[in-house]
Amino acid sequence: MGTGLAQLEAAQLQEEGYFAGTSAGIAKNNPYNLTDTSGNLLSFSKLEEGLAAGDQYLKNAIAGINKNYTPGESLGEFESTYTGDDPNAPSNLAKILQTNTSTPVSAYSTGPGLTAAQVASASSASTSPTFKDLLNGITGYALGGPSGAAVGAATGKPINFLGISISVVDVVAVLAGLVLLAGAVFGFRNLTTTVITGVKKGAELGAMTA
Repeated sequence: MGTGLAQLEAAQLQEEGYFAGTSAGIAKNNPYNLTDTSGNLLSFSKLEEGLAAGDQYLKNAIAGINKNYTPGESLGEFESTYTGDDPNAPSNLAKILQTNTSTPVSAYSTGPGLTAAQVASASSASTSPTFKDLLNGITGYALGGPSGAAVGAATGKPINFLGISISVVDVVAVLAGLVLLAGAVFGFRNLTTTVITGVKKGAELGAMTA
C-alpha cells in the first residue's frame, strides 16, 4: 500500500488491529487509536478526519515536533512510545514492515499518507473470509458447536453484509444450521455422522484448492 509515510501508516493501522476489525477506535472514526492527555480515545465525526489526525501525528512524531518523540530515533523507540511501552509492538511493527526495530523511523517520512479510499479497500479485503475459513469453521461447528467454529475458522474478523457487521462464526452457524435442517427434512440416517463426515471431506477439498 505504497512506500514511505503511507507504508508506515498502513503498518501502524495493522498493528492497531484496524484492518482486523478489533481496534477500539473504529467506532470513533479513530483508526490510529489516538488519545487525549488523559488517555481517553479521541472521537472524530468521520473517517477522513481520523486519518488526517493520525497522518499529522505521525509526521510530527517522525520530525520530533511532538515532544514525546526524538528526531532520529529508531522504529522500535518510536513504536514503544506510540503504544505506551507495549513490549511486543516494536517487533510486531518491524515484522509488518519487513525490517528491524533499529531502522530509523525517518526512513518512512516521505510521500503522502494513506487516503480513506485506500484504507477502506484494505479493510474490506482483510475482513473477507476465504472459502477455506468457512469450510474449517463448519467442521469445527459440527465437532464443537459455536466455540468449535471459532477455533476451526481461526479468525474473528467481521464481515460487512448489507451494512450489518457479522462474524465468520455467524456465517458458519447459519451454514451448519442449513445442513442440519436439510438432514431433518430429508431424513438422513445417523445425521451427526453424516454431517461430520461431509464437512470433513469438504474441508479436505478446500485445503487442496486453497
